[in-house]
Amino acid sequence: MYQFITSITFEIVLIIVFGAGFFVMRGNLKIGEPTADFEDWRLKNGRLIRSICIMTIIVLAASIISKYMQFTYVPPTQLQR
Repeated sequence: MYQFITSITFEIVLIIVFGAGFFVMRGNLKIGEPTADFEDWRLKNGRLIRSICIMTIIVLAASIISKYMQFTYVPPTQLQR
């Protein structure tokens, strides 16, 4: 039970971190003082990094759903008739 809760919590934290990274790369969220070097790098590589963030969030969400289904699964031999 605790392993399930900690793994889900860790994945939710990762989703928040990658979501923040996505919004930083879009320019909607400013963290710290943006420099000209970062802005230049963001314009060159922003689309790739945003795509990686989105794909990572999708994989983490699928992992959470998979763990939830595995946690709530009852084998057919244990079903009550």
